[in-house]
Amino acid sequence: MQRKYPKCFGTDKDAVSLHDLMTRNQIHGAEAVYLFRLYTLLLCANAAFLEKRIGREDVERRILNFLGIEGITGSEIPIRILDMLLDKNTEYFQSLLRPEDRPTFSRHHGSLRTRLLGTMREILS
Repeated sequence: MQRKYPKCFGTDKDAVSLHDLMTRNQIHGAEAVYLFRLYTLLLCANAAFLEKRIGREDVERRILNFLGIEGITGSEIPIRILDMLLDKNTEYFQSLLRPEDRPTFSRHHGSLRTRLLGTMREILS
């Protein structure tokens, strides 16, 4: 049986590994859903931007919509907000994982976080 991943995950080994890890540990709460929605948003926005299907303004709009923020322009989105959101609840997730899975989570989340923040810095600057 083929595994089903959130949109845009299939092309990223860290995202796939994180999804498998959370599924295997049966972590499906609201915090996990939020984190995977954020991963999905940033992975899809990055892919669409690189393929030149959307522009910088579209990436900004998608992030603002996700955050539920109105009244500011995309250029005012501080990268530190995305950084904070990507790190939100990671200690909580670690506490839910089996001890042998914690280093794997840290490695894949750290790698994905670093790459996503790097590409968002490039796109949004």
